[in-house]
Amino acid sequence: MKPFIPSALRPSGVSRWWIAVLCGLVATLSACMDEEKFDTRAGDRLRFSVDTLSFDTVLAGVDTPTRYFMAYNPNSHGVSITDVSFAGGASGGFRVNVDGMYINHGMTQTIDCRGGDSLRVFVELTPTASTGEVCSDITVQLRFTLSNGETDAVVLTATQQNVEVLREQHITGDTLLEGRLPYLVYGHLTVDEGATLSLAPGCLFYFHTDAYLRGEMAPVFFGSALNTFGAKELLDTFVKIAPAPRPIMAQEREVKPEEEEFTGFVFKIHANMDPNHRSCIAFVKV
Repeated sequence: MKPFIPSALRPSGVSRWWIAVLCGLVATLSACMDEEKFDTRAGDRLRFSVDTLSFDTVLAGVDTPTRYFMAYNPNSHGVSITDVSFAGGASGGFRVNVDGMYINHGMTQTIDCRGGDSLRVFVELTPTASTGEVCSDITVQLRFTLSNGETDAVVLTATQQNVEVLREQHITGDTLLEGRLPYLVYGHLTVDEGATLSLAPGCLFYFHTDAYLRGEMAPVFFGSALNTFGAKELLDTFVKIAPAPRPIMAQEREVKPEEEEFTGFVFKIHANMDPNHRSCIAFVKV
């Protein structure tokens, strides 16, 4: 059965034609609004959130955390980036991703940036061991070239620390570690009963984060919260090596770490420890 439509509401042939014309105009205008020309003009430049991106001290052969900076198009119109590359062609161990495109082996296509928009540039580093020196500096220039020929650059820099790797090491006899290079310990470093491990003055150890996450080792910090000595180092290291928050199943539902509201579980209370102060301490698991 066909639906009943009053004759006053039925479109005539002329009205149908106007409806089709209006729909076509709306579609055309929408397409024009979405389309932006990336006609890079003379004098157009990019701006960056940093002049230099520093990784501080990094260990040879160990991947760094990913860092990033922003590339801004301050112009009112779109621009095209035709090349992002390392000055001189040497990456120094840095890996770069610009707007989802890895550029270490060359760009496969131009990168367009709308007027007033920005791009996120991700940078990682895996330094290779150098010969002869305990520490060495790594500095490269990352160059951005627009289609108008203008070039800007951001400096990527790090201090590389050479290390001697000890992997799942078990010492069975008397051993002296001379410490010419710092030691990077993967897994564990154990000493057999009756054996002696001697450390030369200035011997330095780095333990891989996985050993801490597996519960095989626990970092120890010395400091004083009262004198604000060592507190920053403790918090910085905790943020660096602690595992990411995970969802926890509570009695009523699963609590997700990305929820805005604070959630904690009070698992211990010390009350009236000092009768003179009526003290009360609550221990909370976040």
